[in-house]
Amino acid sequence: MVQAKRYKNKVGLKAVQEIVSAKSYYGADECWVITNNYFTAPAMKLGNINDVLLIDRDELVEWMLEEDKGEGLA
Repeated sequence: MVQAKRYKNKVGLKAVQEIVSAKSYYGADECWVITNNYFTAPAMKLGNINDVLLIDRDELVEWMLEEDKGEGLA
């Protein structure tokens, strides 16, 4: 499952709580939260505890640059 968040401010606990709940409810094997911003420390802690992959703006930009070079995601 992937949840995308386009926020002006850092992504907080609520977004990670949503995906953790959805992961359990739908029986997903893997969950990601992707944002154009960054995550708060509590959101990162909750994500780590629940094996949620958190992709912030730095990693997202890196992925986009790799894709633009034709390298794809590894």
